[in-house]
Amino acid sequence: MKKILFYGSIIILIYLIYIVINIFTYHYENLNNYGNGFLIGKILLILIFGFVIYKTNPFKEKTKY
Repeated sequence: MKKILFYGSIIILIYLIYIVINIFTYHYENLNNYGNGFLIGKILLILIFGFVIYKTNPFKEKTKY
């Protein structure tokens, strides 16, 4: 289950990064308040999924302590 959550989070994170890059390259000058909120929400989701990936990484070395 941990690997499914890990790989699913990676896929969602890549898609969110694609959306944010697309907004910055093509639509940034046309953003209004709702667009800025959308962009901030996507950036927060990127941070959340990055934290999930960090915590559920099944390949990190386990410490003896």
